Amino acid sequence: MEERFLYCESQLAVEEPKPKKRKRGQKKAPQQNPEDPFTELAAELQVEFFTKVCCDWREISLIMRDRVFEEKEEQCIDIHDVKVDVFESKIKLN
Repeated sequence: MEERFLYCESQLAVEEPKPKKRKRGQKKAPQQNPEDPFTELAAELQVEFFTKVCCDWREISLIMRDRVFEEKEEQCIDIHDVKVDVFESKIKLN
């Protein structure tokens, strides 16, 4: 991951900031550079991590269940299990 970041950083052209002129009442949306390598890297990482969470959801759920709930909170554990099952079915449908 660090290699990809360093590659993106080397591709980025550094521009001098322009002096800001104060204009009242006009707001512009930030300009997006479609060729920005960091934008592409961020998108790839977001998809990668989302996929990892979806694939490892059952393990994450079991760890949360063990650490958050105590043995005497059976009703809360049951509710958590139902929510996990619903979330898994939604992931499989998409």
